[in-house]
Amino acid sequence: MYDNIIYQNSLISVAIDDNKVYLLNKKAGYNINDFKKVNDDYPRIKVTQFIAFKSAITNVMNSFVEIGEYKEIVDITISKDQFQAYATLYISEKEFENIDRDAVIDLTVQNAEKMGILYGIDAITIMENISVSNTFVIANGQKPIQGNDAIIK
Repeated sequence: MYDNIIYQNSLISVAIDDNKVYLLNKKAGYNINDFKKVNDDYPRIKVTQFIAFKSAITNVMNSFVEIGEYKEIVDITISKDQFQAYATLYISEKEFENIDRDAVIDLTVQNAEKMGILYGIDAITIMENISVSNTFVIANGQKPIQGNDAIIK
């Protein structure tokens, strides 16, 4: 079940299955603060189950424990007024150096379209602002224009 182990050392293993992140603590002595290095190397890891995470880090376990989710490479969010869309790129600095920028732009547009953003996507703005773990505007909506009142004759 946990064939996709993305990080492993003598104390812990971190695995991904169905966009969920699992942790196995094999041996006592792992410090919870050391997990920041794992998160820096794998920024797509989002710890959402903090009690399970703390328990898995502090106690030796016989099996993997679900601790969070594995985010998309490009995460799209929409402003509260729904007039702007933002993207955040979740890859490491090392991965960013070797990534095909055009493929990331295509993935950004695809994910935006999945979120229902069909108009206002600005590929030039995406290309200029794309960077690691930086949220940037990818689309702007048009605000409504106040029209003239109707006149009945």
